[in-house]
Amino acid sequence: MDISLPMESIKQWSFKGGLGILDQLFFSGANFVFNIFLARWLLPTEYGIFAISFAILLIFYQLHSSVLLDPMSILGPVKHAHNLYTYFWAQVRLHFFVTALFGVIIVLGSLFYHQFFDTNSRVADVLMIMGLVLPLQLLPWLLRRIFYILQKPGIAALGSSVYALINIAGLYFLRWTSTLLSSTAIMLLGVAGLLGSIVMAFWLKGARIESKRITMLTLFKENWFIAGWLVASAGLVVVAGQAQVFISGSLLGLREAGAVRVLQLFIQPAILILNALAALMLPVLASDFGQGNIQALKKRVNTLIVRLLAISIPYEIILLLFAMNIEHFLYQGKFSAYAGLIPIWGLIPIILSINLGHSFSLQAVQRPYALLIVSVFWVFTSVCLGVWFTTLWGVWGVTLSTLAGYVVNLCCFAFLYYRWVR
Repeated sequence: MDISLPMESIKQWSFKGGLGILDQLFFSGANFVFNIFLARWLLPTEYGIFAISFAILLIFYQLHSSVLLDPMSILGPVKHAHNLYTYFWAQVRLHFFVTALFGVIIVLGSLFYHQFFDTNSRVADVLMIMGLVLPLQLLPWLLRRIFYILQKPGIAALGSSVYALINIAGLYFLRWTSTLLSSTAIMLLGVAGLLGSIVMAFWLKGARIESKRITMLTLFKENWFIAGWLVASAGLVVVAGQAQVFISGSLLGLREAGAVRVLQLFIQPAILILNALAALMLPVLASDFGQGNIQALKKRVNTLIVRLLAISIPYEIILLLFAMNIEHFLYQGKFSAYAGLIPIWGLIPIILSINLGHSFSLQAVQRPYALLIVSVFWVFTSVCLGVWFTTLWGVWGVTLSTLAGYVVNLCCFAFLYYRWVR
């Protein structure tokens, strides 16, 4: 396959890709360090509560991405190239409307759980707080994606640096004042999201508005062209990706759910960096498709996969060689019993490197229902094997079922890509 690119294109992509990685170092790095400190400072059961709450947050992030982020990346450069800034501000308004509805669902769900299942549960209290601050927690994801579409990841990195500073400083403040709990940690994520978003919104506010206001109803209808399929698959994606936290919490206990979350954290930096670089390419792939240049699109996909593998493979080698040392440095031996599982989890970013190239290309050519097809097979594998393997082998079973789900994901996306794009 031909993956050569002109030197000027390589320099430009490398510069923007470097800024995208810097953005992820600030944003995802802050979340990574945040989770590490919580795992070290909170009691295992209290951290287990946070892990379950964070897994539920990811469910609504996936829905948020399906309704707003992905349609915006695909349709914005194609249909609104002449009035992007007006379009983006309309997306911000739609964000608050959609996430407020999500927050209401979470609050009502927490009340229902508290009333009928466990009247003394701290989980319900933490979920209620998360429902209230959800619009602020998800706002940085929207604004960062906007600046990725504008090919200005440096501004996203600036907002993420503020987010990181507030997160880490606030965490130390909570510990210093002896108020660090899973509930206050959730609130802190909302505060950091708000302040980081204000910085990015300032840069967006200074942009020239090209045309008249776009109504939320018009925008929602347009987004739904892509989002309809993505939302249908979003629930399946989240179940497949986060089922192991809920399964381990149900079958093994909150302590083990926290351990599974810790294992996920070891690969989180790599996964988020891979997603950031792929997100930079999605508008470009969509633009290639809009111009009918399928050969250029396929060439970019091949190049993207190679570059993502150049990140994920060395990352896995580091985990393979230094898993025990990394665990001891981060958690002081608190999770040493699971250190042998870390390199197995490290295989997931390698699989994801190929998946992202194929899945983003299928979105770019406006076949979003591909994700729904893949998700059906993925969730079936993850849940069925997750329950079976966890019952047999505990956290080892959780790990093996997670890896099996990603392998199925890889096979399905590769098949659809070669059938519909190539």
